[in-house]
Amino acid sequence: MLNIQGMSMILPVARCDLHLTSSEKGTLTSITFAGMLFSGPFSGILSDAFGRVRISLMGQAVCVLLMILNSFAPDTTSLMIINFINGFALTGAITPVYVLVSEFCPIHFRTRALIICSTAATLSNIYLPAMALLIMPLDIEIPIFKILTFSSWRLFLLLSTIPNLLALILLWRIPETPKFLLIQGHKERTLEVLKNIYAVNQKKRKDEYPVFNVTLDLIDRDYAGLKDESNLFWSTLKQMISRMILLFSRKYIIYSLMSCVLLFTQLGVYNIYILWLPEQLSRMNQYIEINGVFDETLCNMMMTTVNSVENVDDCVLKYDFFSYGIILGILQCALGLLVSFFADRIGKKVILIGFLYLASAMSFSLLFFNMQYLIIAALISVAIMTSVLFPLIMTLIMDFYPTYVRSTASAVTIIFGRLGASGGNQIMGLLYDNHCDKAFYGITAILAATGTMCLFMRSKNNH
Repeated sequence: MLNIQGMSMILPVARCDLHLTSSEKGTLTSITFAGMLFSGPFSGILSDAFGRVRISLMGQAVCVLLMILNSFAPDTTSLMIINFINGFALTGAITPVYVLVSEFCPIHFRTRALIICSTAATLSNIYLPAMALLIMPLDIEIPIFKILTFSSWRLFLLLSTIPNLLALILLWRIPETPKFLLIQGHKERTLEVLKNIYAVNQKKRKDEYPVFNVTLDLIDRDYAGLKDESNLFWSTLKQMISRMILLFSRKYIIYSLMSCVLLFTQLGVYNIYILWLPEQLSRMNQYIEINGVFDETLCNMMMTTVNSVENVDDCVLKYDFFSYGIILGILQCALGLLVSFFADRIGKKVILIGFLYLASAMSFSLLFFNMQYLIIAALISVAIMTSVLFPLIMTLIMDFYPTYVRSTASAVTIIFGRLGASGGNQIMGLLYDNHCDKAFYGITAILAATGTMCLFMRSKNNH
């Protein structure tokens, strides 16, 4: 989240140093997702083959290095290249996480755990704007080898790596999931992990653990019997092909297609709203400075301010819009925790459909609202509602598939989510200035259609 959203935070300021157009801003916010698309299926397959923790740890380490390099990128081209490679590595850091949490939690707690995990991720929406309020207004200009000037937005990117470094350290302390270890044939290591969990949760000694033997369930047992250990490369390649075929076999194709559509809509709409929010709020402030009052719809305002924003000579921008980001982060955390307690009682499907329809209605209303605070409330509402949808969808994906294919399923379906995020941001960058209303009609229709699709979704559980 820090990797993806940090770039959107610096755009209103970095545009002055790098002379960015709206199209280039859209490219910078979407290029990370483009990198994710290329590595998407491989990260899931590698996670299923070599472990959730190992792949996530490697991905996180590369991301930290690239985030540091990002803060020293001298121009737009290098920023795009680094962010593209960063997206490639990010997939390895992100994809195994939800499977990791899912496999550590019992069925009755799984949904809540995944929502809480996603809620923790939304803390980035508090950390980033708070850091921006402290760092971005600083008057920093340090020349570095006559290649670039190290300014406040570069320091902001550099300090954004702090939570990533913490995550990297904590990942060293996380054991592999017992289910993965068992399916790989490591029965003793599986029991050792279970004993540690028992000792911590029950506050007892490990030797008091009452279980002496563990075995796979029927579905995973059949898979373990088919494993080929003769050659690591060929066995991994065969597993890759067989898992991809399984995802789109007659048994799972409906679930795979629905998951792809859900994530395409959720990640696409959420990232459009969250990544363009700083730019929209910045333009609102500039519109008020020029006209003295705000009395336009969002789309009319975006088209009216395009020339003044791109050609403005004074690059000293207002930073008060970051306070809205902090409010957004707090509301996301609050709603996420609230949904985590009621998801099992109300039902994941009911919440999913309800939020999709509500988000569609709020997107449609943005075509008509002409009061600043109503527009901001609608933008934040859609961002909050769509952010909560991700863990619900991931929980459904975890339920649809057996253990040995979960990471692959997550990675493949998330590819379509990143297509929505990458393509959506790029398209919005092209449409905002001249065809903004058409963009919001499209978002409204996609959300409503996806909600309608979910009405026909049947629940399925593979424990």
